[in-house]
Amino acid sequence: MLSLLIMPALAWWKQRTGREMGSRALVADAAETWVCSYLSLALLAGVWLHELFGWWWADPVGALAMLPVIVWQGWETFGEARERHDDEDLGVAGHGP
Repeated sequence: MLSLLIMPALAWWKQRTGREMGSRALVADAAETWVCSYLSLALLAGVWLHELFGWWWADPVGALAMLPVIVWQGWETFGEARERHDDEDLGVAGHGP
């Protein structure tokens, strides 16, 4: 519950500061904090709806609401790792005899 109060404010602050400083790393970290906020909201919404109304399906729906974000983040991370690997291969190939 506390994360729903703190994380959006922290994300906003990181994003604003990152843009002012021209720091892509801090702006990227802000995006991750926004994602964390969304995941917390989806989790707590499912649990709250189940607890308040006895809707057995609310918790699984909350989990499914997280799935697109989790897949997106995984795909993005995979792409970044692949780019780094390709860049390293190019660097190694450039050091030949």
